[in-house]
Amino acid sequence: MLSGDWQLAFTYHLFSPFLLIALTLIGIGAIAPPKLAHSLSFFVEQWERRTGLTSLALIALVGYWLIRLIIFQKPFFALIYGS
Repeated sequence: MLSGDWQLAFTYHLFSPFLLIALTLIGIGAIAPPKLAHSLSFFVEQWERRTGLTSLALIALVGYWLIRLIIFQKPFFALIYGS
C-alpha cells in the first residue's frame, strides 16, 4: 500500500488502510512533544467514546475473517500459499 498498490493492499486485507492510519497516529504520538501527544491522545479517546469505533472495528474484523475463512476459503488459501 505504501508503494501505491491499493488493490493489492485490499487483496491482502480489507482493513489495511485503517491500520496505516492507526499506525501513523501512534507514530506521531510517540515522537511528538508531551503536550501535543497528550492532546492527540485526548482527541482520539473522546472520538472513540463518541463513536464506539473500537467495538465496531472488532465486530467488523471478526465478521470479515469469518466470511473470508468460511465463504471464500479457496481464494484465501490461494493467497496464502501462492497457488
